[in-house]
Amino acid sequence: MIDMGELGNLAWRDWSIVGAPSSGPHQPSNADIRTFVTALEQQTRHAFASVAVLRAYRGNAVDGRVVARSVFGDRGGGPFSVRQGDSTTPDDGALTIVDELGRRWARETKREYLAEFWGARGDCKNATSSSVKITSGNKTLTIPAAQFTSADVGKLIVVSGAGPAGGLLSSKIASIISTTSVELQHAASTTLSGSLAYVAYGTDDSQAIQAACTYVATLPMGGVVALDSRCYALSAAIVVPKNAEVEIIGTGMASTILLQMNPTANGVEFSRDDYASGGRVSGLSIEAGPGRQTTNYFGPGSLGIGIKADGMGDNFTLENVAVQNFAKGVSLLGCWNGRHGRLEILFYANTGIEIDKSPTTNYGGSNAFDFAKISNFGYTGATAGTIGLRVRASGGEFFDTLDIQGGDRPIVIDPPVGDQVAYVSGYLCIADSGLGNGITLDGSAGMLGAFLFENLWSGFNSGHGVLIKGVNTSNLIFGSCRIRENGLNGVQAETGNFFVLGGSINNNSRGNSGRHDGVRVQAGVSNWAVLNCFLGNDSSSSSSHQRNGIGIEAGPSDSFLVEGNTFRGNVTTSVVNLATGVNYRIEGNLPRSDHAANETNGVFPSFLDVGRNIALTHRLRMANDSMLSVYSDAAGELVLEATKASNGNVKFVLNLDKYGGGVKSGAYFDAGSEFRVAGVRVVDARKTGWASPTGTATKTTFDTTTVTTSQLAERLKALIDDLASHGLIGS
Repeated sequence: MIDMGELGNLAWRDWSIVGAPSSGPHQPSNADIRTFVTALEQQTRHAFASVAVLRAYRGNAVDGRVVARSVFGDRGGGPFSVRQGDSTTPDDGALTIVDELGRRWARETKREYLAEFWGARGDCKNATSSSVKITSGNKTLTIPAAQFTSADVGKLIVVSGAGPAGGLLSSKIASIISTTSVELQHAASTTLSGSLAYVAYGTDDSQAIQAACTYVATLPMGGVVALDSRCYALSAAIVVPKNAEVEIIGTGMASTILLQMNPTANGVEFSRDDYASGGRVSGLSIEAGPGRQTTNYFGPGSLGIGIKADGMGDNFTLENVAVQNFAKGVSLLGCWNGRHGRLEILFYANTGIEIDKSPTTNYGGSNAFDFAKISNFGYTGATAGTIGLRVRASGGEFFDTLDIQGGDRPIVIDPPVGDQVAYVSGYLCIADSGLGNGITLDGSAGMLGAFLFENLWSGFNSGHGVLIKGVNTSNLIFGSCRIRENGLNGVQAETGNFFVLGGSINNNSRGNSGRHDGVRVQAGVSNWAVLNCFLGNDSSSSSSHQRNGIGIEAGPSDSFLVEGNTFRGNVTTSVVNLATGVNYRIEGNLPRSDHAANETNGVFPSFLDVGRNIALTHRLRMANDSMLSVYSDAAGELVLEATKASNGNVKFVLNLDKYGGGVKSGAYFDAGSEFRVAGVRVVDARKTGWASPTGTATKTTFDTTTVTTSQLAERLKALIDDLASHGLIGS
């Protein structure tokens, strides 16, 4: 490398000591030569091998480029120039370097500040092996396939299975024994004797990345902390100073990784108390322990939170971000109007995404999520009690295209006492394959209202597809939903004020054929509706058969609608209605011949149209197992028939007016057998074989002691004529 300053000094020495040639018309003066060489040096950008070389510089250049911060390829170099007139700014090793002449060299950069400026290395390596050895109580770690060097001394290291109770061992490399063996600072708690272990190690970049965030936070308009396509090892959380406008940007979630090796630390933290806008994490993954992408580790890594945001305001953004192996993936506490998308939250010991109030700024709301994958499939830690999405306190949240799978309960909304979730809106959301209920809406303690989910899927959960409970719920609306193949009921309603508007509730009671319903309504639950849904069992599954389409338990349930639904293939029946309320409607459902699906109760201001199908029978079922059937037959006659409800072949007596009054007809009664009064037959079928007598018929009185035969015959004829005229006797 040519040093122009040294060349200038050499030229001056030559002219001042050796002197100019003794002849020649264009011999320059010594001063002219020195001025020329100095000017040339100042106009040429000088190259420095490292920050240390720049710090030792004594030449005349005012522009330079540092090739590397310390070693080639560490991306800590860049352009620098002398800040004229500055004699006070300290040397921070990143943005300002002071050379041996006291000049301040300022790094030339725009709004992006690389963490490498402060010395971040991003050199974390995967050393996972199936033959890892370390003995409990011992510090010697052996990995046959490793390639340890002296440069690895002091690096962070994490080993799965070697910590307490077979958990993680988090330590540092104290010394190198060989290329395959190192001495750790901490002893193992569990023995690994040639076992599979997930191992990662690397330089602790916590201080460097923290310094970058702290500096950017001081800028009037904030800035970007840029991370390279590397894996950066951390021993502490990166805490963005409160109310700062800082963006942490990587090159992509598959290429930039922050690996938290402290088993109790958070990943990245943001906070505000001024409700101002700003803050972003984009294009990276935040992992804990050995890391999912770093080593393909699917277990618990840290008891902390991957991204914690407290009181963040408008346009705080998480975009193209993955969070893995933390107890909680993302925690938004009292955040307002955030915009988040393309998230991947995997392997959480507690909660995937948590939305709650801030301990300092109280409620947040209006955060929008546009596509997030939240999953505990394959998680090697305990999944009991884990929740994919949990909303506890909010002014309102918007979810679009959430895919939540595995774990215990995919979606839970459960405000505590004194808090509320004002509204939640979701579109194309999936709650799938949970060990418990797919969706839990719990207003037992706090207020929960204005829940609207469209195109919702809740399926293959071991519990209920949807559980609705608590007296503080209101306006829960499900539109165009598929609630299917859950282990218990599709919808378990323990409180009212819910509406299912369209969709499919089918094949529930999976693995428990005939034991659970599509919709199960507990006793006394009122103010609800199931409209325009398919409820039953379809051919897409042969292993799950829900008992009833809708089952309403005995009690004072009232003010509900079951209309426009199609029931097909339920094991027992379409609707079991044991409600004792007086104001509900179960009608207009298919098939129309299904009497259980077309029961009704209520007041009809004009007329009740019960169908025009000539083969359709309408039945009124009573509490004593009696039933009144009304139908029209092929002869066009209206039939009124009383039978036993459980056995239509057992006929009951139809008593038109048991306790007095009368029955009046404007036409005629056509009795097929007989008439009775007080149980005694008074008239039965016509007696035949009578011929009409001829002669005179007389109806006047007569004296039985003096009557003649002709007089008696005349009166007998009159009596026979009248009986024949009434139809009681005839030929």
